[in-house]
Amino acid sequence: TVTLLLNKGANVSARDIKDRQPIHLAAHLGHLEVVRLLVACSADVSCRDKQGFTPLHAAALGGHTEVVKYLLKHGIDEADGSGNSALHMVCYAGQRAVASELVNCGASVNRSNVRGCTPLHLSAASADGALCLELLVNNGANNKAGKSPLHVAAIHGHFTRSQILLQNGAEVECVDIYGNTPLHSAAKHGHELLITKLLNNGADVARRGINGMTPLHLAVFYGFSDCCQKLLSSGFDINTVDSLGRTGLHVAASGGNVECLKLLLNSGAALNKKDNFGRSPLHYTSVNGSYLCTVALVKAGADVNELDVNGCSLLHYAAAAQTSHRCLEFLLHSGADPTLRDSKGFSPVHYAAACGDRHNLKLVRKLFSWYTMTQIKPDHFHNDQQNHWKSSGNHSEMQNIVGLQQN
Repeated sequence: TVTLLLNKGANVSARDIKDRQPIHLAAHLGHLEVVRLLVACSADVSCRDKQGFTPLHAAALGGHTEVVKYLLKHGIDEADGSGNSALHMVCYAGQRAVASELVNCGASVNRSNVRGCTPLHLSAASADGALCLELLVNNGANNKAGKSPLHVAAIHGHFTRSQILLQNGAEVECVDIYGNTPLHSAAKHGHELLITKLLNNGADVARRGINGMTPLHLAVFYGFSDCCQKLLSSGFDINTVDSLGRTGLHVAASGGNVECLKLLLNSGAALNKKDNFGRSPLHYTSVNGSYLCTVALVKAGADVNELDVNGCSLLHYAAAAQTSHRCLEFLLHSGADPTLRDSKGFSPVHYAAACGDRHNLKLVRKLFSWYTMTQIKPDHFHNDQQNHWKSSGNHSEMQNIVGLQQN
């Protein structure tokens, strides 16, 4: 029929409402002989529809390996309007046979689309992409973070895919460029079932990754209490510290995750343990303004007058933070001493004044009303203003040391 139509003068380049030419449809349906006939009649093998799909994209998505082979012989491997190659599409769709043919013919396994995603990313993210995952890695697929297929499966919570990879010899303790294992990835993204699977396959719950953090640190920071419970039930030491001396309780306090914080407290976490900067978990809640976490720590018995290595109390941090008004008032009611001075001689009043906004000026008045014996000398504050700002810079340093976003 196609031959008859062509002999009668049918337009080989006619387009439908979606800008598809006959060769698109023939490729998508797997009609190899029709594709050959159309090409012999000068059909454009590089033509595109409205989405930028070529006949190769159409054949690949349809899973038609023989048509793909034929079109590849014509040197066609162009991206669509979103930058997706045919390999991107078949990996997302789980068409392993076609993916293998494309790779064997030289398709780039590391080509990125307009969103920066490679075929490996799409394979790992897709519910149907498991079959292509190992093929890509075995042919040199990589990503900038150096994550293995097991890492990628753990990130996306693909339990069955992880199980297949483990059964086929995937290394459970492999690390990415940050030193994080798949267990770190599963903990960070809140996949409790995957945590169980990885632990049952020998994953080290105490393994240190970026900044010396364990999987528990990541689960706590991102607020996954069920994952925290699973990790703790494996016998993990709850007071293990990272390279900055922070326990899981410090991290829960810094992230303001009250559910995780209460879980750690109920599991025996050390209340007043200090990090490398002399800061207790309560210092962290004072700086981020997490009222509920502050209340939980104080009610559990945390010392409200702890000092860090710079002599800063909780009130110094709360007074300097623009989000800690309720925490400041609660700490004062709980016995925090507003007269304590840091190593440079500055009190919490100085820190509140240095912030200079309306709310913190109110805090200054509140501090004055709480303890009128605090001596503030304007000439001293003016003459040593530069040093004062350096002193109040301790607050900014506190905000910046968490650094958990890279992995």
